[in-house]
Order: sequence, then structure tokens, then C-alpha cells
Amino acid sequence: APRGERPVARGHHRFEWLYVSAFVSPATGESFWYLSTGVDKDLFEDTLALFAREAGAGCDRIIILVLDGAGWHTEPLVVPEGIRLVFLPPYTPELQPGRDPLGPRRRTNRQQALRHPRRPRRRHC
Repeated sequence: APRGERPVARGHHRFEWLYVSAFVSPATGESFWYLSTGVDKDLFEDTLALFAREAGAGCDRIIILVLDGAGWHTEPLVVPEGIRLVFLPPYTPELQPGRDPLGPRRRTNRQQALRHPRRPRRRHC
């Protein structure tokens, strides 16, 4: 840059993102985690199908999923057998299933560690 002028540096920021989808049972802590390179209706349908297979959803095991109003959740979806979708009402953050789904398990691990400091701990997460 000429003297007295601020230099201009051209840049092109590039990022690679991974998205985490988690299905967590609040009662048992049973969890299924999936990584994807994006979020859209087709990927969500594929993730639902994979989750249904791995979780054993079907006639004998019905799984109720609580979802927010994300666009890829609310589009017409092909839902696998044994999966039922329940949508949260809009503008109700207090009803979100939890910002930290493993919080209760972490507290349990911490409490066990304090009660029995020398006993090996089994991790739930």
C-alpha cells in the first residue's frame, strides 16, 4: 500500500462444519449420536431411518420424538415405522427438552465419585 494508506488484504474464509444429531431418552439416558455434513429434509429422513433401525423401533417398540420447529423437521417427512413425531409449539424455549441432555448423568457420576472416591466409576455418557 502507498505510504499513509492502510493495506488491503483480500481473504476468503472457508469453514468445514459438522452437525451433531442426538436422540436421548430422558428416562434412561440411552442415546444415539450421528454426525452429518449438513442439515436438510433428506439427511434428516436418512438419520431417522438409521435411528429407527439401531434403536429397534417398530411394531413392538414405539419411540416418541420431541422436535422443535426447525425447517427440516417440519417439512413433510417419510417417518419410519415405530417412530412418532411430536412438535413443540413455536416460541416456547422453556419447553425445549434440555440444553444439556447428559446433565443428569454427569451429576450422577459426580455424586458417585464423591461418595466412593477410590471405587472405579462406570461412565454413563
